[in-house]
Amino acid sequence: MAESELSALQRLVARAALVPRPLAEDAQLSAEATRAMRGSERMSPVERLDVYREQFWARHVHSL
Repeated sequence: MAESELSALQRLVARAALVPRPLAEDAQLSAEATRAMRGSERMSPVERLDVYREQFWARHVHSL
């Protein structure tokens, strides 16, 4: 059975959350984000995913 688009996106976001540096520095994740996500006039797909990654950690650190 082929992996669903949602499962693939969830896996990408989970992997991105574990990267300790800006995603633009990771060529493979940048390419995957560009294929899987849409950008906007203000942000590329990689930048959008990076915002999510940073906020994920900020919320968890704040909870501790």
